[in-house]
Amino acid sequence: VDKNWYEAGTTRRGRYTGLQGGTYALQVMATNKDGQWSDHIAELRVVVDRPPWQTWWFRIIVVVSVLALAFGWYRRRIRNIETQRKNLEIQVAEKTKELRQRNEFIRSVFGRYLTDEVVANLLQSPENLQVGGQMREVTILVSDLRGFSTLSEGLPPEKVVTLLNTYLGAMTDVILRYEGTIDEFLGDGILVIFGAPIFKADHAKRAVECAVEMQLAMEEVNEQNRRVGLPEIAMGIGINTGEVVVGNIGSEKRAKYGIVGNDVNLAYRIESYTVGGQILISDETQRAVKSGVKITNQMKVEPKGVTEPITIYEVGGIGGVYNLFLPEQQAALTPLSTKIPIRYTVLEDKFAGRTIFTGHIVKVSAKAAEVESETPVAPLSNLRLQVLDTSGQAVKGDLYGKVVGPLKAGQDKFDLRFTSIPKEVGAFLQGHIQGESTR
Repeated sequence: VDKNWYEAGTTRRGRYTGLQGGTYALQVMATNKDGQWSDHIAELRVVVDRPPWQTWWFRIIVVVSVLALAFGWYRRRIRNIETQRKNLEIQVAEKTKELRQRNEFIRSVFGRYLTDEVVANLLQSPENLQVGGQMREVTILVSDLRGFSTLSEGLPPEKVVTLLNTYLGAMTDVILRYEGTIDEFLGDGILVIFGAPIFKADHAKRAVECAVEMQLAMEEVNEQNRRVGLPEIAMGIGINTGEVVVGNIGSEKRAKYGIVGNDVNLAYRIESYTVGGQILISDETQRAVKSGVKITNQMKVEPKGVTEPITIYEVGGIGGVYNLFLPEQQAALTPLSTKIPIRYTVLEDKFAGRTIFTGHIVKVSAKAAEVESETPVAPLSNLRLQVLDTSGQAVKGDLYGKVVGPLKAGQDKFDLRFTSIPKEVGAFLQGHIQGESTR
């Protein structure tokens, strides 16, 4: 290391690189003053200390530290996952509650107007509630109470509501039984769809069967009305089959399931030709039903919005599974020895015309009359009449009716079906009928 001798007992320190920790044997040779190497060789044992990172205890510390860190991270991760799980459970519970409330709302609202099958379809396929529509062939049924506006004017509001609830409740039960979809209640009217949203190949037949049973159910409705002192009511039904746009119509904020199209308007037009207790169907519906329908009458009409006359049919019943038929409604007319003078106007879209015609009732029953008039009146025209007593004074209340037959050949008479009879007029006519029976 240097030229100086080292005396015994002295220590010489040096730094060596590249040695691993452990014990080594070191050979030492010395030179004399002349620079000659001595033959004496000293053997020393050298202990090299290992660096800390190479010791076993350091490695244990590292492993333990890593495990501690990993365990701490794992615990934090578990806590985070547990917190997320609890949050998700809360969110799922809230969503489940919202879904349950939504389903209950759909059932409570749609369940009043749709069958359970349709409601279940809406719940299983929420996309069916989205705004949009499609073209589909359906059958449309429109019903309306004859003369209800005039009748309701003479009743307290609570009585009107009771009467409507009784009527609409009974009709709803029948409609749902035939799997019709109640699109809406329009006061005393009902719009029903057959064949949507759930398609039924026999939708036209279902509609006709439903209409017949609805008319038969009116007897029970009127029986309930009589028990609580309410007047009897009569309903007309019009049915048409055709292609319409059907679906959820409206906006994202407010929409309703409904139908639009010319065939919907035609169904309303057909219904307007009916009298109480009558069912009229279009030629398309008659062809769609194919067989089993009892047709009691047919007529050519020219509804507004239709370029050519169409044929409509009066239904008296339908055979098959339900085998439903309407009772004969036409009561015998009582001839009057003394004619009852009348004044009348022709209604146009429910508004009275300005021209006043005169005539006489020559035959009468509780629901119909034969009228003598020099003025021709088109079949299915709606009339507003004033009945005059023997002194020429008008009996209180306006009588409404529909012409159900043309002027008879060689005569100046036509048949009239009453659609609304005021109490005073009804009593006046009934007095004439009883007077003739005692003659």
